[in-house]
Amino acid sequence: MSTIPGLNLQLTLFKQMRTNILQSAFAGVSHSPFSSAYLFAWYAGIYPQGGEKRPLHEPYQPFFSITTAQLQALTAFLQHNSQAHFQQVCQAMAGVFHSDQALKDACRYLFLAGEFDSQLWQHLLQGLDKNSCRCITEPLQADELKLHGDLTFQHAP
Repeated sequence: MSTIPGLNLQLTLFKQMRTNILQSAFAGVSHSPFSSAYLFAWYAGIYPQGGEKRPLHEPYQPFFSITTAQLQALTAFLQHNSQAHFQQVCQAMAGVFHSDQALKDACRYLFLAGEFDSQLWQHLLQGLDKNSCRCITEPLQADELKLHGDLTFQHAP
């Protein structure tokens, strides 16, 4: 496996930045200087789409597992299919996201970022049991932002 010069250093800096951002919510998400969406993006490996005064994520784009293009595809689909159920979204996004969990994480990020109205989210979750995808539309809690020992994303591809 070949390495790109400086990649290991950049990865180390990324992991340190990720740790610092997530630890900012240690006392509670409301105590962090970052939005819930931004915290969740760093936690779940989603490249944040703006909205933060300090775009600390910009130098680290290659290290996020969910890209801007994937979020744009999901956003465009939901804009044109505002009454879609989650299974329909899964079918439409099957070639875009590497897993259903990555798609759920992307949906949760969009919800936390305030994208779309409550009706879209109600339609999206229709027919799902409580444990399936309901967490998409729940407020972010600090205890969800647990780091793994190797600082990998919880749902890495």
